[in-house]
Amino acid sequence: MPVFSGMRGGRPRLGLSTWARILVWGSLAAATGYLVKAEVSRPDLPDGVLARRAVVYRVEGERRVALDLYRPEGASPRSGWPALVVIHGGGWRGGDRGEYGRSMAVLARRGIVVASIDYQLSRPDRPSWPVNLQDAREAVRWVRGHATMIEVDATRIAVLGSSAGGHLASLLSTRGDDDRPGPGVPSARVSGAVVLFGPSDLAALLRQSPGASESVELFLGGEPPTDGLLGAASPLTHVTGGDPPMLLIHGTDDPRVPLEQSEVLAEALAESGVPHRLIRVDGARHGFGLQPGGRDLEAEIHAFLQSVWGDGVPGEVL
Repeated sequence: MPVFSGMRGGRPRLGLSTWARILVWGSLAAATGYLVKAEVSRPDLPDGVLARRAVVYRVEGERRVALDLYRPEGASPRSGWPALVVIHGGGWRGGDRGEYGRSMAVLARRGIVVASIDYQLSRPDRPSWPVNLQDAREAVRWVRGHATMIEVDATRIAVLGSSAGGHLASLLSTRGDDDRPGPGVPSARVSGAVVLFGPSDLAALLRQSPGASESVELFLGGEPPTDGLLGAASPLTHVTGGDPPMLLIHGTDDPRVPLEQSEVLAEALAESGVPHRLIRVDGARHGFGLQPGGRDLEAEIHAFLQSVWGDGVPGEVL
């Protein structure tokens, strides 16, 4: 039965250095709350969209990682709906699938199943790298492995992310399947990526954005991170000619993740012959949604996905 049927809408003492890291993280978490609220709104579930929430897609020991699913009402195409895995931002340390998923659920009206995922977040003495990338891969594999149950076309799965989520979306595009253990495991490869104001070169980001060092250190677990670690976690390092098409969207006045981060990634994609497009949003800072200054990015994202998936993606379903 399809998954959407009938559904709507004696502790150890801490040393001084550990306490210092907790205080730093606490201040960062407060700042993250502001950024996440700026990045997305809290809309109600759009008309014509069905939802199933808190679906566990990965179990690792006692850790359970979940996603929320949104899809159009009505019968799916014979081959299934295309799917879009969406990844929230928040400096690799904050944010959640629920708020971000509700902001992206509008894309389900365009004939797409949207899977909004949680992933490992950074904490003092618990870096999130590389578990967060592994979580994102496993989310794609879960969608592909459960394609029949959730009425999805396993050949048409793309990814979209904002800020830190955009960084992970870029890595899925450039490194999606490089950990695949064997032929019996579904592929984590995506057919396209939409990246909103995501970092691509972490070493350069540390030079360009003074406020980035604490986030990057928590994320990678190094003080400061080594060049090798920065390179391994930078999408720019992994661009090859076989990568799927990518749509990059970035504000021209972004002080946290400068526009140059998307520009250098676009240059690398061009040099490798990867189809791509860079949309510069004039005057936009960090953390905008799908309608910055009246510009309809939703339509432009849909057009990109149509170019990736072909004519099987319908127009708006209302």
